[in-house]
Amino acid sequence: MLRKIRHWFHRPAVRMGPIDNSRIRTTRTKNAQFVSYLTEIGFRQVNADRYESSLRRRRWLKHALLWLLVGVWSGDRRRIWLRLAICPLVLAAALLPWGLRNKAVLGSFAWLSTNGGVTLYDAQGPQADGSSNQAFLPDTPAFRGLDEVTLDRTLARRAIEQMRADPARVLRLAGVKLRRTWSPIPNVAEYRSGAVATVGAVYTIVVLLGAVAGLARLRGRRTARALLWVPVVYFTLVHCVYIGSVRYRVPLMPLLAIAAASVLGVTQKPENQRAT
Repeated sequence: MLRKIRHWFHRPAVRMGPIDNSRIRTTRTKNAQFVSYLTEIGFRQVNADRYESSLRRRRWLKHALLWLLVGVWSGDRRRIWLRLAICPLVLAAALLPWGLRNKAVLGSFAWLSTNGGVTLYDAQGPQADGSSNQAFLPDTPAFRGLDEVTLDRTLARRAIEQMRADPARVLRLAGVKLRRTWSPIPNVAEYRSGAVATVGAVYTIVVLLGAVAGLARLRGRRTARALLWVPVVYFTLVHCVYIGSVRYRVPLMPLLAIAAASVLGVTQKPENQRAT
C-alpha cells in the first residue's frame, strides 16, 4: 500500500523537474522535440543534464534572494547594512565554483545557464506572440552546428536587435504577457474549462482582490509592504520581457495570500486607549 501511495505522488506525470516532463501534454511534446533537436545538433546528454541543473539552480536562487530580502529587513536597523554586505558575498560564494567550471569547460562563465538567449529570443524574436514556442530552433538552418554558448549569444543579440528595431512591439507583447501571467484562467486550452478551472479562477480573483485591499490596510508599514510587493512587481516586470504564463506567478501567490489575509486582521488599540 505504501508503495502504491508513493508511486501516486511521485509518478512522472506529476513531477515538474525534468525538461522533458510536464503536467501538460502539449508542453511535454514541445520539450521532447526540443531535447531531440539538441541531440541532433550534438548537444550531448551531459549537456541536457546540465541544462536541467541550471533550471533547478535558478529556482533556488529566486528563493534564496527572497529569503535574503527577508533577512535584510528583519531585526534592528543597525544590522541592515551588514546584512546588505553579506548577501552578495554569499551569492558570489555559491556561484563562483560553477562559473569557474563553466569558464574552463565552455570558455564562458555562464553564471546561471546558457539558455538565456534562447529564452529571450523566444519572447522577443520576430515569431514571438507572448507564449513559448521554440520551434524556431530546428526550423532555422543558421542555428545548426552552433555550440551552446555561441547559440545563446547569437539569439540574445538577435532578440535585442529586434527589440531596438520595434520598441512599440515590445510594449504590445508586454501587455499580452501581463495578461497571460495574471489571467485567472489557464492559458492552455485543455485546462480553460471544467470544475478545476472554475475553482482556480475564483481562488485567484479572491486572492488578488484581497491583496489589493491589504495593500491599503498595510499603509504606514513600509517594511511589510516591501517584503510582500517588491517580489510581485519584480517577477511581473521580468515576465513582461520574457515569456508570460500563469505558472510564473506561482512563487508569488503565498505572498499575495498573506497580503489578502491582512484584511482580516484586527488592529489592536494601545494600552492607554483600551477600555478598563
